[in-house]
Amino acid sequence: EFTSSPMTLFTDIPSAATSATLVVTNAAGAEVTRQPVDPGTQTLVWAGVGADGLPVPAGTYSFSVETVQAGGVTANVAVETYATVREVRVADGTLSIVLAGGAEVSASAVSALRLPETAS
Repeated sequence: EFTSSPMTLFTDIPSAATSATLVVTNAAGAEVTRQPVDPGTQTLVWAGVGADGLPVPAGTYSFSVETVQAGGVTANVAVETYATVREVRVADGTLSIVLAGGAEVSASAVSALRLPETAS
């Protein structure tokens, strides 16, 4: 859930890629922006800016990275985000996770949990 603050994204772009592009889509599946990223990158920051250079509204966005390797082989690389879990629900035998901001995701969409970073 994008709340008008930059989002840190995690990915594992192969260093063998000759180019890579972050693709951002909104909840309706419409492409919002594309931005080049360096091959080998593992952490990205998306500031919430659309292709027109203007801030996008708060809401739910999806991320993927398209990579191109020698010979024109194209692949999509997964992008992950972390959010604070506010609640876990069971409805009709299905487990779902409610995130800060109110977005709800299926438990099967969660690939990892971690403790929040704390100041030392």
